[in-house]
Amino acid sequence: MRALGVIRKIDDMGRISVPMEVRRAYNWKPYAPIEFLTDEGGVYLRLYRPGCMAEACGETERLVEAAGLRLCRKHAKEIGELVKR
Repeated sequence: MRALGVIRKIDDMGRISVPMEVRRAYNWKPYAPIEFLTDEGGVYLRLYRPGCMAEACGETERLVEAAGLRLCRKHAKEIGELVKR
């Protein structure tokens, strides 16, 4: 990870502006959905892309939704087989 040399302050409403250099580098357009992630090292931002909710799957194509869960077809099939038992 590298520092950009850009510092932003949080405003009264809790907002931080994303530097133009970052928006250009990642091709983030106005109103793009941005996801916040955290670990021991800090907070990270990335463009939000809905994907399979199964742990560590990451599939983003051909998703199905049932009972509020978004799953890839492989994991949906696995759950369906478990329910049949």
